[in-house]
Amino acid sequence: MKILILGANGQLGFELERALSIFSSVELATRNGEIFGMPCARIDLADLSQLEHSLDEKRPHVIVNAAAYTQVDRAEDEPGLCRAINHDAVALIARKAKEINALLVGGCPSYHLSLVCYYPSPSTWMSSLTARRARPIFIIKETAGRGRNNQRYTTTFLL
Repeated sequence: MKILILGANGQLGFELERALSIFSSVELATRNGEIFGMPCARIDLADLSQLEHSLDEKRPHVIVNAAAYTQVDRAEDEPGLCRAINHDAVALIARKAKEINALLVGGCPSYHLSLVCYYPSPSTWMSSLTARRARPIFIIKETAGRGRNNQRYTTTFLL
């Protein structure tokens, strides 16, 4: 199973890499292609065409989006960049995850920890985890409901 962590150089990305690397190989990606002075994948969420190309090329089984525009004081001065990273890129990542049937884990760029997973088929991922004898340590959030266009969704984060 291939896991791709976007925004791996942040606090959330760092901790998720530590937690998820026990299950599978993890590929790290940052905006500048460097993490702690070492090279990694360069994926800039503000560059949607490059983001789409990277996801098509890598085709991970799990996409962890730990990246976000979090500079609250500068958001009013850079509304386009903020929207590109926190909205447009997230929508593109969700669309690509669905297209390649990947599990999508995303973080919420707010002051409290809120992680959710979006997956096309819960039974597929649960049977995959069971087959690997992995067991969830905890569930951060679990909800079910209807999203935009009355489309059914389930969100869960297992770690």
